[in-house]
Amino acid sequence: MSIIGQNSLLNQYVPTIYIKDLLDGQIIKYSSTRRAFVNATEGGGEGDVKAFKQVVNIGVNGTTNIGTILPNGATILSVKVKVTVTNPTATLSVGTASATSDYMTTTENDLQTIGLYIAEVMVVNSAAQIIATVAAQTTDVGLVTIVVTYQIPN
Repeated sequence: MSIIGQNSLLNQYVPTIYIKDLLDGQIIKYSSTRRAFVNATEGGGEGDVKAFKQVVNIGVNGTTNIGTILPNGATILSVKVKVTVTNPTATLSVGTASATSDYMTTTENDLQTIGLYIAEVMVVNSAAQIIATVAAQTTDVGLVTIVVTYQIPN
């Protein structure tokens, strides 16, 4: 058994005690909402903030999946787009298949200028795949890195 994190007051401030390798790699953590130890992943559990990172070719029209499907109720916190190779005509939005610009609209980034573009949001995801949508490109160039931060539901 090993302790990954600690919190001397257990339910005060931020509950961060994890115990792993109890039985066949099982990991538990203290849940302040349940006031008990519960199953958890090594990377954390309910309330934790995580991120997906995806490189997207903006020289091709279409959609690219960002990460995996989130659990129902996860909250998208921010979208960051780092333009490293520009495209003179392409547009980019980030969202889901039913709302392609829910997390970042085409006006919140500039694919014609190298830089970092950030959209701060607090949108609850309903177990949908996050996608990046590239449109209107007329040249076969361009590259961006997208980072989407989200919080696991309680």
